[in-house]
Amino acid sequence: MGSDLESVRGTSLDKGVELDALAKLEPKTRHALIEKAKAGERVTARDVDDDANVRRARQAVQALEVCAKYMDEGEMADALEGIAVSGTVAAIAAVIAETVTA
Repeated sequence: MGSDLESVRGTSLDKGVELDALAKLEPKTRHALIEKAKAGERVTARDVDDDANVRRARQAVQALEVCAKYMDEGEMADALEGIAVSGTVAAIAAVIAETVTA
């Protein structure tokens, strides 16, 4: 990371896990994030990191597995009734359903 390492000192990116995630980013993305941090914005490199998205997906599936352990399909439908779901969330749910039934 070279000079970028000195640039993050005293910012929200000045932590080991953040530095690890920063090192994985493309230089252009890393520099933009560092500039935000230097301006006092509270940012994280872990959200930009693709591994973070994989981790979130795994956590979501684990939460669904807990629901499946304690609920049948009808109970789940009742629990979800009235909860607004965006098109993106519905698309992700469809992918999960397809994966489970495959």
